[in-house]
Amino acid sequence: MRAADEKVLGEFSTAILSTAAAEHLPLLTACLSAAACHKDNRDTTHAVVSALGILLHNRNRQVNLLQKMISVVLFKGGAKKMVFMRLQKAGLCLGYVWVIVTLVACLP
Repeated sequence: MRAADEKVLGEFSTAILSTAAAEHLPLLTACLSAAACHKDNRDTTHAVVSALGILLHNRNRQVNLLQKMISVVLFKGGAKKMVFMRLQKAGLCLGYVWVIVTLVACLP
């Protein structure tokens, strides 16, 4: 979940993150999976990866691949600055300014 290079965003997959989490954090992943289970047996991968992203980001600010991906999707979807501010406080995304600076840096 640590992304030092922005090209890693192109290879982003919640399945990859889920597999890595199950391998390196089996107890935490199992607890989150149990907490996220639904009565209709829906897949909990996205819920578990999101929860792990929040927990790990609050513990280590370098672990932010999930937050980067969410931030870019929000920006491309036209989310307002206030949305970024609220989700950033919850640990779900990075700041609005980060997205702008990163996307401008990617321009030729």
